Amino acid sequence: MCTLPCCLRTVLVSLLTYLIPTFNYKMPKIQSTSAKLRQYVEDFSSTVFKTDGKTLFCNICDQAVSSKKRFQVNQHLSTAKHLSNSTRKEKMKQIFIKDSFEDQNSEFSLDLCRAFLASDIPLWKLHNTTFNTFLQKYTGKHIPDQSTIRKKCVSVLYNEVIDRIRKEIGEGPIYVSIDETTDVEGRYVANVVVGLMHEDKCSKSYLLTCEELSKCNYQTVGKLFHDALNILWPNDIKYNKVFLFLTDAASYMVKTTNTLTVLFPNMIHVTCVAHGLHRVCETIRLEYPNIDNMISCVKKVFLKAPSRVLKFRELFPELPLPPQPILTRWGTWLEATSYYADNFNSIKSVLLSLDENTTKTTKHTQH
Repeated sequence: MCTLPCCLRTVLVSLLTYLIPTFNYKMPKIQSTSAKLRQYVEDFSSTVFKTDGKTLFCNICDQAVSSKKRFQVNQHLSTAKHLSNSTRKEKMKQIFIKDSFEDQNSEFSLDLCRAFLASDIPLWKLHNTTFNTFLQKYTGKHIPDQSTIRKKCVSVLYNEVIDRIRKEIGEGPIYVSIDETTDVEGRYVANVVVGLMHEDKCSKSYLLTCEELSKCNYQTVGKLFHDALNILWPNDIKYNKVFLFLTDAASYMVKTTNTLTVLFPNMIHVTCVAHGLHRVCETIRLEYPNIDNMISCVKKVFLKAPSRVLKFRELFPELPLPPQPILTRWGTWLEATSYYADNFNSIKSVLLSLDENTTKTTKHTQH
């Protein structure tokens, strides 16, 4: 039995009837800072803004942005700094797309480089404005810079050539030829040529490598020989498949061969026949010093002397000028002797017609 007075119970029932509906009332949601920042990122693109939950960060300007109110974000997007940075980013994107397109279409660059190298045309010719414009006009392609071709294409083509040589040579047997020369700057440059040995036909020769030597001796040549075979057979050098080594008769080449035969037991050393013929020519020249002196003096008489050359042509218009032999070019001295043997009287009459007082060489030649 309820102990509350009737009047109090009536008041409590009325109060409860009034309060119960208020418990179903939904309070307005207050959005958190983190959620608001994420909403900005979604609305304005993740490429423009990013957030760590506490700060709104502009990717374009690389700085934090005020974000208490939405108008502050819109205000930042309209600033001159943001617009300038957006333009710069777009240009960089276009350059990247262009470079990617060029990479995808690098076949043109490879073919262009291959054509230049096969035709022995220097790559720096691409800097010629007229030539560059011509290529762009009639190919419809962007012509890359020569430095780009040199960096990206030359090595690729080199590997293609080396792979082709490896396929042609296979496992041999092979011959190797090495010759050394000196360039205009005094550097020692050696070339290595290899070829496949056939029983019934001569093989095509391949230039395997071209190296600058610090010194020209048996040690550097021996190292070059071994390095060249490493290029041909990178996995395993076929020591028993090198049958012939062709060089000149220089003493350091002979010493190199004696050292290499330990590793290459089947290798035979053959000196160049042309060098042997040159030595025969040199021996003949030394046996006839008077003829050699005459050829040398006549060469000096007509060398850089337009008036004497004109005199010679006036007297004998159909006769070629006397040859000017070069000792390092094999056989030129013998060719000169044949010329003087056939035209001795004509040369004598021309020399006697010259004024002996012009030069000491002319006077010496006449007597």
